[in-house]
Amino acid sequence: MSPSDSAHALIATHRQRADRDAHSPEAIRERRGHDFRLVPAALVMWLAVAATIITRGPWPTAVCSTLVVVLVAFRWRGAFGPTSAFTDHLLTWWRTAVVALASGVIGAGSAWARVLILDATPALTQVFAGDSPRIVGEFTVAGTPKQLAEGSVLIPVDVPQLGTIPLFLNVERAHGSAHQDSAEAASVSGAEAGEIDALNLQPGHRISMSATMQLDDRPGLAPVTLRGERGVEWAHDPEPDGVWAWTAWLRGGLRWAVSPLPSDEAGLIPGMVVGDTSRQSPEAGDWFVSTGLSHLTAVSGANVAVVIGTVLVMLTALSVPRRWTALGCAVALGAFVLVVGPEPSVLRATVMGSVGVVAVATVRWSDVVASLCFAVIVLLLLSPGLAVSFGFALSVVATVGIVLLAPRMSTSFLRWWTHRSHDWWAREPTVAEALLVRLVCVSIAADAVTAPVIVLMTGTVSVTAIAANLLVAWCVPPITVVGLGLAPIGGVLSSFHVPQQLAWLLSGGLLPPAWWIVTVAESLAQVPRVETPGGAVWGVIWAAVLALVISSAFFLHRWRQLRWAWLAVATALALTLNFEEPPPEERDMATVPSTVSLAGKRVHEVSDDEYALRLEGLDPRVDVIVNRSCGRPHNRPSVTHDGVPVLYPCRDGTELTDYTGGME
Repeated sequence: MSPSDSAHALIATHRQRADRDAHSPEAIRERRGHDFRLVPAALVMWLAVAATIITRGPWPTAVCSTLVVVLVAFRWRGAFGPTSAFTDHLLTWWRTAVVALASGVIGAGSAWARVLILDATPALTQVFAGDSPRIVGEFTVAGTPKQLAEGSVLIPVDVPQLGTIPLFLNVERAHGSAHQDSAEAASVSGAEAGEIDALNLQPGHRISMSATMQLDDRPGLAPVTLRGERGVEWAHDPEPDGVWAWTAWLRGGLRWAVSPLPSDEAGLIPGMVVGDTSRQSPEAGDWFVSTGLSHLTAVSGANVAVVIGTVLVMLTALSVPRRWTALGCAVALGAFVLVVGPEPSVLRATVMGSVGVVAVATVRWSDVVASLCFAVIVLLLLSPGLAVSFGFALSVVATVGIVLLAPRMSTSFLRWWTHRSHDWWAREPTVAEALLVRLVCVSIAADAVTAPVIVLMTGTVSVTAIAANLLVAWCVPPITVVGLGLAPIGGVLSSFHVPQQLAWLLSGGLLPPAWWIVTVAESLAQVPRVETPGGAVWGVIWAAVLALVISSAFFLHRWRQLRWAWLAVATALALTLNFEEPPPEERDMATVPSTVSLAGKRVHEVSDDEYALRLEGLDPRVDVIVNRSCGRPHNRPSVTHDGVPVLYPCRDGTELTDYTGGME
């Protein structure tokens, strides 16, 4: 088959493919269409559970129960009349409404029961009364630590009776006290008590901490946060056990494998593979948020899709039967969870990824919507807190956009491109062109449908999100797949104390794609973003604007009818929107000290950040690192993972006094 014939097969419409093969997924979709029967049930349950958590009251359960009773009484009194086509449709809608409201009763009732149990705990009772109770004891790390702005660290910890609560530590408390009595530094179960680098903690580690509990402004099952009063220390039995021990070993192996790479790339790869962003700098995190690439460093359905897609392509190339292919995808999904760790976000992504396994197993892509709705219902019953989680909303909305919008966009655009290719070059589009169009449509669909949720979250919209995702799309599969393979290899080699310099042979091939992603994020982060007032109202407005844009693209022949709508939208947006410029260097330079006295300090001069990160055994209260390299200003105070200040006299213009140069 020639390339043009292959391209023609790729760009054929769904109806043409259905006519050729009566058992193809397209033929089944033509006969059945998408199964939307569970959509009302999932939406009503989602809204009811979210309302229960936000209000912390029983009224959502009461409202849904009352409506169910009214509908049942309406049907029992024979209100539909004699049988006809109209009454049959009315009866179908009645059944759908009853099932949806009954789902809302079950979901809201389950959430309310959990809210009642949590609100009765002594800690939340004191918080709601306006107090800030102290939480002291040994707790389990429930997620990967994350470095925040100005050196602060966020550690998810598992608090008995409350679940996972975020613990915030400042620079000094995050890295503990630099000097402790020898009695306090005694060895405990193979680990030393005292100073801990919080960024080296892994899920499953046991730590000792003292913190105050405060009310959080974000809704949740337990809407509180913890503020550390001192540095965290090792518990009496600190090592993770069970699956967490295996996960910690694999994560350590991945860190070891990428350690020779530059700091930005070494912090990016673990985030893309296992969601470990502990080595990613706050500056790099801001770049990814500004360009719409933050999903790359969070374990999401994209990671699952890459893993399943790789296995699917390999097994299909080997002509493995479909049932065994589905089983292979399921095994790969389980192995992925084992490598990454059963964190809540990972389990959520796994459930979303199982939707694709269902489609592969049943050969009915129309089942994807029903499978997604079923997954939403199950997740809300097991973890009601997801109803108010933006991460959960983004996962669901992105999946809906890829399933429903992307195929229609790609089919329409491929049909248009086929006509243009005939008119301009008298040829069929190539396979590469067809695949590129589909990749572009998937990216546009995912970014378009998630934009209203992002507006609701932050009030800003990145104008470079689609371009950034397209530019880095080719880098995601190799980093994810190769990184998963590096984790066990690095774990074995590090266990045998292989020289770390040899890790370059393993991870050196990932440097070009990782460098490209960092470069794209850093470059496009300088582009201004659209800024809105934010909130639910603007989320709905932005959704309406995007619906108008997509409708206009599908119905270009109706531009005369839509031109007045576009004029009204453009006028309203011009009067309310503005562009958020990247903070100018002059404004940010105020955060960097113009003069620093180094009297009484031990100064360590370095030529790059990589060498600074290799320095060990430094005291944050005595040691100072001076980086003599020049380049783009940092615009904010910088510290190492151990809390040691790093000064950039050439980049930031900081004047060093009481210092003559060299190492003291």
